Amino acid sequence: MPFLTTPATTMYYDIVEPDITSMPLSAQPQTVLLIHGFGGTPTSDFGGQLPALRGHYRVIAPHLHGYGRSTQRSSYALSFYRDDVADLVALLDMLEIEKVLVLGFSDGGIAGLLLAALHPQRVIALAVMGAQPTINVGKSINSPFLTHKFASHLSLIRMFVLFCSDAYLRLNSKLPHKPA
Repeated sequence: MPFLTTPATTMYYDIVEPDITSMPLSAQPQTVLLIHGFGGTPTSDFGGQLPALRGHYRVIAPHLHGYGRSTQRSSYALSFYRDDVADLVALLDMLEIEKVLVLGFSDGGIAGLLLAALHPQRVIALAVMGAQPTINVGKSINSPFLTHKFASHLSLIRMFVLFCSDAYLRLNSKLPHKPA
């Protein structure tokens, strides 16, 4: 079983190699990094897309810290999205993958947005679904430090929200479509 130990977690991940029978012999498939949402796993959030993705891409499907086969969280620090990004970068480094296409769902979408914001050289294209672009912290948190920390975190996310639909369309256009 493939595991990676980082400072924050022991992360489980799957590697789904492309179906070489559906690709030209000279093709070098790109890698898609699947980032699941809160309470999910790559299989629960992307199970329907995996067969189509496998036909064209190498897929890296980690279980984020706290989910699936990775170690569980005892608490959620304010930095948990950034911690997830650090774990994902460590995974890409360990696998010697320089650049990926990123597909994120919900909290995985936020992690994908942060990955693109903090490590743009690692992201070829980004598609996110269900990632909230803002969190209203003004009424729930009275600490100026925490509000500032959230605001700086979210400003990175807002920068990439505008690019998400275009990236999704570019990624989706490469997948085969079944007639309705």
